[in-house]
Amino acid sequence: MRTPILFVILSLTSLSLALSSLTSCKSAPTRIGFKPLVLKDADIVVGDPKPSDKPKDDGKVDPEVVDGKNPDIITDKPILDPVIDPKPDVIIPTVPKPVLTIAKGLYTITANHSGKCMEMTTSEKDQVINQWACNGSNIQVFRIEPLAIAGDYRITNVGSNKILEIKDGSKDDGAVLRQTEFVGGDRQTFQFKSESGLADAVVITAKHSGKVLEVADMSLKSSALVKQRAESTGKNQRWRLAKIAAVPASAVGVRYYFVNECAHDVWVGSQPNPGFPVVAGDFKLAPADYKQTDTNAVWDGRFWGRYDCSVVNGKFQCSSGQCAKGEKCQDTYGEPPVSIAEFKTKGYENIDFYDISLVDGSNLPMNIRPMPGTAVKDGGADSCKQLTCEKDLRSSCPQELQKKDLAGKVVGCKSACEAFHTDAYCCLGAFAKAACKPTPYSKFFNDACPDAYSFAEDVKTFTCREADYEVTFCPK
Repeated sequence: MRTPILFVILSLTSLSLALSSLTSCKSAPTRIGFKPLVLKDADIVVGDPKPSDKPKDDGKVDPEVVDGKNPDIITDKPILDPVIDPKPDVIIPTVPKPVLTIAKGLYTITANHSGKCMEMTTSEKDQVINQWACNGSNIQVFRIEPLAIAGDYRITNVGSNKILEIKDGSKDDGAVLRQTEFVGGDRQTFQFKSESGLADAVVITAKHSGKVLEVADMSLKSSALVKQRAESTGKNQRWRLAKIAAVPASAVGVRYYFVNECAHDVWVGSQPNPGFPVVAGDFKLAPADYKQTDTNAVWDGRFWGRYDCSVVNGKFQCSSGQCAKGEKCQDTYGEPPVSIAEFKTKGYENIDFYDISLVDGSNLPMNIRPMPGTAVKDGGADSCKQLTCEKDLRSSCPQELQKKDLAGKVVGCKSACEAFHTDAYCCLGAFAKAACKPTPYSKFFNDACPDAYSFAEDVKTFTCREADYEVTFCPK
């Protein structure tokens, strides 16, 4: 039987439509939840620099930022642009991490898992590196410098000017990151690699061991140590680098403002405690004059006032507060009796400690004031308190404690220890520590200046954070 032509045409048409529908079911593969790594900042390049760009590693540490500026810094943008994965539950295959070429400059280094910054807490050699809440201070700023071999870098802490390394060149898991002096070699060399798909995640590798830096135990707490360990996928091994245009004002260190309200000239004396740098604190203040000086963010030392100073037979001498080395005290103390302003900045738990001490007697009235706008209270009732010792003890000093100049004028009031040199007054021997008790002489100082130390075992230390300080002589 002959099949109708119309039926054949309809059948062929149906077959064609079916084949077309089957073909349309196929689609090109898609990558869900993945955004390619895009490095927008010109300061970071994937791959090796040109041979002509490789600097010579001469072991020299660059000078600090001058006047808050660094000519090498051209941008304050983060070196890597964060990329948010819209579907974090989708597993993205890992790919080899390309070595990053980073422009020389100043950076903060932040742990991705905690959002806290890598920092050193003192300027001492061999100090371990921790994470702390980011505060913008220079102990959390690092200078990253390329070395002669492409992809190799040296990392220096700006606050201490010391270089990072894995302790003792260890290759073991758990070896700590610390700061020390420059010695060179792979133990002080690091490499930076990008994390696939997450442009704000960088793996920092210790070249000598091939292991990466991490915050120990995935800790979220401040003071947690930074160590090395074999690479894993943990976020505590991923770091965010942000380049900064210059060291912030608070990161330059601590600024001290000295004010002279005495009716006579005052020469400010300064002395660092062992292990801390000498500061430019030895200068003359005329009446109603003021000057300022800066120290490192981490510093421990003292300031005091000298007066009746002149050059005699070629030697600088003062009737009160004399230094062994003359006008520039350097590392020498002021000859008692002297009223002393003591500071230990960025000490335990990043807290500043300060006090007025009359343990060495008194020569000038003195105030210490944490500067408004900089001081951050740490929670204590007397945190960031202004300390006052305004009474001039020279006029009321017991005769047996008086220090007089050649003309017979009282230029200071000695402590009982300085006047009598006995264990009971000096808190020595059987009278050390808790056995040392107040005396009528320490009571004299305490009644005049309740905010000040009156003898060695008195407790009159106060705390503050992130402050600059004003020291006023003869406050009115």
